[in-house]
Amino acid sequence: MNKQCLLILIIFILVPLAYSANQDWLISKLSHNNWNNNIQDTSLALLSLKDVSYTNKQETISWLETKMNSCTTSDSCNIKDASFALLALNDLSASSATTVKLKNWLLNASTFQYSGETAGWKAQIISTIAGSCTISDPNNPSQSQSVIISAGFTPWISIESLISQTTNSIKIDCTSLSSAPISLSLIREASSNRYYINKEITNQKEIILELGYPCWGTTTQAAACDKESTAFALFALKQTDPKWLENQGDLTPLQNTLLYSVTNNNKYLAKVLDEQNSFGYWGSANLFDTAFISLIIPDSDKRTKALNWIVSQKASTEDCWPKPESLCNVRSTAAALLNQLALSEISANTTETSSSNQTEERKKQNEEKGGTVDCPEDSSCTTSDACPGTCDYWGLCQDTKGDNCPAGDTVEKQKEECKEGSVCTAGACPGKCDAFGDCIDNAEDNCTPETTSSTTASQTKESGSSTLFWVLMVLLLLIVVAGGGYLAYKKGLLKFKKKPSKPSSAQEFRHPFAPASQIPQRRPAITHQVKGRIQHELDSSITEMEKFLKGRKK
Repeated sequence: MNKQCLLILIIFILVPLAYSANQDWLISKLSHNNWNNNIQDTSLALLSLKDVSYTNKQETISWLETKMNSCTTSDSCNIKDASFALLALNDLSASSATTVKLKNWLLNASTFQYSGETAGWKAQIISTIAGSCTISDPNNPSQSQSVIISAGFTPWISIESLISQTTNSIKIDCTSLSSAPISLSLIREASSNRYYINKEITNQKEIILELGYPCWGTTTQAAACDKESTAFALFALKQTDPKWLENQGDLTPLQNTLLYSVTNNNKYLAKVLDEQNSFGYWGSANLFDTAFISLIIPDSDKRTKALNWIVSQKASTEDCWPKPESLCNVRSTAAALLNQLALSEISANTTETSSSNQTEERKKQNEEKGGTVDCPEDSSCTTSDACPGTCDYWGLCQDTKGDNCPAGDTVEKQKEECKEGSVCTAGACPGKCDAFGDCIDNAEDNCTPETTSSTTASQTKESGSSTLFWVLMVLLLLIVVAGGGYLAYKKGLLKFKKKPSKPSSAQEFRHPFAPASQIPQRRPAITHQVKGRIQHELDSSITEMEKFLKGRKK
């Protein structure tokens, strides 16, 4: 029993540590209490790290609050920035005053498009003191109604009698109250038990509120509504009428996902799932969109496939997205880590899909692009000109360039035809021509280019030539060093020390504590008889020679 308890305790200790380790790369990118000095990056990173302890976490939240306080005061916030910041501050239980201020700013930063709906309109006035207010059509002041205000709370008031198809706003006048109401709200009932706040103004006695469906531009100064900004604002607020966005066509999978989250309408979810790529991603292999969609849609085989794809895009040596490490960025990594728990489960159980299965999926997916079932990627094929080629990523047979088939197809001609920025094929993969006429593979298409045999042979030849060059250079260097050393020795610039003579056997084997009397005496040298006779003859010859020379001098 004790062992089981110990095992459970160890698991509870190690799991949070492992969870935290996966965010090390993202934490390492925190600088000056923010990520990239960017509100969206910082908001997403804070959300993905909300359960992780790290240095300057509270200071980073304060940095975000300061940024939002500043831009809401000057009415200069970017709508997507404000939406991401509101999501983060709401989830991190940050300063309620900043969060409320940001929420009201975002709500009132919308514009309205009204198409004459008269049903379902209500108003609410909340005040700390009792009294009365007047609600009217500012374009038709005779159409008005008086409202009795209770201290503390006033129920929603139907104002349908004031609204016609030509009404585009209402006026709430509480100037008779001794202090301004806490809030004045315009509310619309979209369906049974579903209400949306169109406008909410605080601490004002008199205000004109526009009717219609709210939408947002990229900023408050933008002339037109923007679908992406509107989708994120609706997602962050979760209480405004999404009718304008619902009426828009050609929504992206991410926009439909955000709309599904706001309305809980399965028709938008169905659109999202239908647009998923067979590999699991959405859009043009868009990691951020795929991660955000996976966070919202319910568990299903489609979500599992998306999570598998996200795992496959993780860098091999760093906990960041997308691969390779040189392409890793804060926003994609933070979005992926929002799915951290699900990704951990996927990583533990996933196995690599075999290349044959991937080929089959790719062929099914890309038949619409003109590819054929009989042309798997990187396999050999024959073009319509009866020339050898290679099947590309899309299942199309691409001619082997520079092989003079068809006639005139040379490397020089290929470079002439490859104008900078134009689409080309690099080793059977899609690419773009650079300024030198070379086709450069697109690093983000998950397609690995294969070089042609001629290119490989050229590279091998260049490699062999380079190796031979360096071998000859090393030999030449050795010859120069050896020759220089010999000349220096002959000139006397380089001398070698002689080895000391070997000590005699008597000295070599003398015991260190032996008395001097016991030191063995060297025996006198013995001259051999033959050697002595030769020496005698030489001495005699020298003496006779000296006598002879003296006689000549006389």
